[in-house]
Amino acid sequence: MKSISTSALAVGIVAWTGTVAAALEPTEMMLEEIVVTAQKRAENLQDVPIAISTVSGESLAASGATNITALAEVTPGLQMATTQGSLAPRVRGVGSNLPNVENSVAMYVDGVYIATPSASLLSLNNIAQVETLKGPQGTLFGRNATGGALLIQTREPTEELSSHFDVGYGNYDTTTANGYVAGGLTSKLSADFGVHVSHQGEGYGKNLFTGSEVYQTNLDLTVRSKWVLKPTDVDTIHFIADFTRREGSSATVDYVPAGTYPSAFLVPTVTALPPRPYDINTDVDPTDSLTGGGVSVRIDHEMDWAKVASITAYRQQHFSSRFDIDLTPACCLRVPVPFPPFFLSVALPIPNIVSRDRQVSQELQLLSPDNSRLEWLTWTTGLYYFHDLETEESSFSQVATTSYSGFGESHIEFLPATRLVVGVRYTDEKKALSVNSAYYSQPEPPGTPVPPLTATPSKWFSQLTYRAGIDHKFDNGTLIYVSKNLGFKSGGYNSTQPSLPNFEPEKLNAYEIGFKSEFLDRRLRLNGAAFHYDYTNIQMTKLTSSNQLQEYNGPPAKSYGADFDLEALATKQLTLTLGASYIHDRFTADTPTVQWNVPNPPFPGGSDSFFASAEGHHLPHTPTWTANVGLNYVLDTAVGNWTLDANFLHNSGWFGEPDNQLAQPAYNSINASLYVHPKNQPFSIGLWGRNLSNQVVYTAVSGNAITSLGQYAPPRTYGIKFSADF
Repeated sequence: MKSISTSALAVGIVAWTGTVAAALEPTEMMLEEIVVTAQKRAENLQDVPIAISTVSGESLAASGATNITALAEVTPGLQMATTQGSLAPRVRGVGSNLPNVENSVAMYVDGVYIATPSASLLSLNNIAQVETLKGPQGTLFGRNATGGALLIQTREPTEELSSHFDVGYGNYDTTTANGYVAGGLTSKLSADFGVHVSHQGEGYGKNLFTGSEVYQTNLDLTVRSKWVLKPTDVDTIHFIADFTRREGSSATVDYVPAGTYPSAFLVPTVTALPPRPYDINTDVDPTDSLTGGGVSVRIDHEMDWAKVASITAYRQQHFSSRFDIDLTPACCLRVPVPFPPFFLSVALPIPNIVSRDRQVSQELQLLSPDNSRLEWLTWTTGLYYFHDLETEESSFSQVATTSYSGFGESHIEFLPATRLVVGVRYTDEKKALSVNSAYYSQPEPPGTPVPPLTATPSKWFSQLTYRAGIDHKFDNGTLIYVSKNLGFKSGGYNSTQPSLPNFEPEKLNAYEIGFKSEFLDRRLRLNGAAFHYDYTNIQMTKLTSSNQLQEYNGPPAKSYGADFDLEALATKQLTLTLGASYIHDRFTADTPTVQWNVPNPPFPGGSDSFFASAEGHHLPHTPTWTANVGLNYVLDTAVGNWTLDANFLHNSGWFGEPDNQLAQPAYNSINASLYVHPKNQPFSIGLWGRNLSNQVVYTAVSGNAITSLGQYAPPRTYGIKFSADF
């Protein structure tokens, strides 16, 4: 707990500095107030006793970022792993990498929960702001989350006609276009329409066996529209619809990590690996595709004594992925028999993952009004219903989730400027597994209709969770807080391997102390927090003795650390940002339940797989240190306004699995952009570059008996963009 004591000392220093700053004469130079909705109401970030990092959609777009994974570059404590076309975010080391199971970090877009990991890999279209909430979330949100929550807000349509258009071209023959139009249709109805489309003509690599382009996004299309109706002064109705289509070979695990070798028993034997990253050498071209979308209706009504909100949503998606399990041109595996030199040749399977998902959710919220006569009390209550049907066509199985929950949280000012925070949640959730008999017989040819499924096991998971805390705000505006949270994520079934046992819920006991401060006449903003986590029944993956992927509960772990965000307005033209995170994380139980995949030398190649303890090992995808430094510089000249944005990221590296065998080494990455906006003109033009240091970075690595698998983040990319606003 040394880190928490150090943080407490920092709180005292910040409070003292803020007192001095409060006495200074005010100036025109001030940082803009950041408004967040983490507590279901619009509030100043500095008044919310939760560790939150925010980033605007404008700043993400300026850096050339095209999808949600870019958040990890500017958010301390956040990692954005991707594997098999799915997003696996981790906050302070808490998360999951199960491609067919809900994430431990919940994602909400305009208040609607996104259940499937593949649908969470969002393109950046029409984004206003993203809030990253750290630590368990449940007493204020519809869905439970052990690690945290990502709250994505899209733009609100304006009453006056406005529009934005941009087109860009980058290396790897990449063309991108974005369009956004908003305006009032009547005095009470406004609407917007946004579209994002991109095409990558050249892949980051090639398949040396087939000659095809790989690591390529052939199409990325996102369409979104929001309609806002205000029939009365106290009623507001939002209708939102969105559609996504993504296809290519950008998201499939398809490379042998450095220092590992395919099995020497492959037929034909593989003696050489591709000479450069991003190239592969397989007899199967990797592919992945996603088609999905949804609709939602939000109704808000204000009364004298409370505000009520209803959010109704429906979403669906279809996802497919195909890749070569051995990552080589080999077709078979040589299996020794007792009569040398004879052997048995076994054909290697070609994984062809096809899944469908449909979800329905209904949330009701009742909140205290903003102008309540009881100024010492604010409260939020809610009811949440969630139903999800996941169909795995490749394993002829379905998993149905039906969840009911009630939640609430109150903030009570029991002393001047001192509040008690009490929140509670109860969840009752059913998981039901259905399996068709075809799973136990010869698989049907691709495209064959799947017969109706027969219901089999089901299980209920129930849990009471809570949040308790105290916060105090000093006269100079500095906020300090301490909190205790219990997080919970329900168990489930192995839909890709339905014959395997179910897994149980995971839980997280989280302790946090933090501060939020602004000083030097609001030219400097410094927020930080220290935490201690007890993480039990961690939901993880492993390969069984029959080479089946199994979701299971791993050993417990403990972690502690601290993270902070700093923003400074150095001059009227220059804004500096700094973020850092430190995490000390270890598995704590000596139980032989963790799968080890120890890479072998060239002969026999592959990995030596066995089960052993991971005590003292790091959690997957959890770097000890991360730090990011950014700047925004605006120069006004006779020609126009020049805007320079730059960001530097240091990551100390991480391990891909609990055995800590395969790792991403430490790396540094640089993003930058330079735009000019000519005077009295509606357009701007600029250059952008991402990963300018051209670091080779994994998004995921894992091992099995045949080989080791990895997936890469994009290499250096750069381009030009023309934008216009009307």
